[in-house]
Amino acid sequence: MNQIRRILLFGCFFPTIFNIKAYDFEHEKIYYKITSESEATVGVDRGTTEYIGKIVIPEEVQGGDGIFVVGPGGEIIGPPVVDYSKTYRVTSIEENAFGGCLGVETVTLPESIVSVNKCAFQNCLFLVQSYYKKVKCGKI
Repeated sequence: MNQIRRILLFGCFFPTIFNIKAYDFEHEKIYYKITSESEATVGVDRGTTEYIGKIVIPEEVQGGDGIFVVGPGGEIIGPPVVDYSKTYRVTSIEENAFGGCLGVETVTLPESIVSVNKCAFQNCLFLVQSYYKKVKCGKI
């Protein structure tokens, strides 16, 4: 039992130590991961900076596919260029999205959120309120 508890704690805490980033694009200082290109959905993801203060997550964001610039030898040069002409529906809070963000005080979730994944708010010590309307969390 103790070993299982250690594995679970390590699994939630490890990414917060190393600030692992896997987002596809950023919009108004919130980072997003494309969860379904065909359904045009995204999840809030961990970004390059810590989230702080009052966070309001929109129902929809403008974003797009990352287009990588490829060099003459086939190597990828620089970060992807994003086409912001596509509209995505925000449907999830990804694993560890806000993990370890000590400065987050409040989070407002839109009705479009259908899942809040594990460790999404792990170690958000100053998170005092969350606001949501009819959020159907399938995975918490």
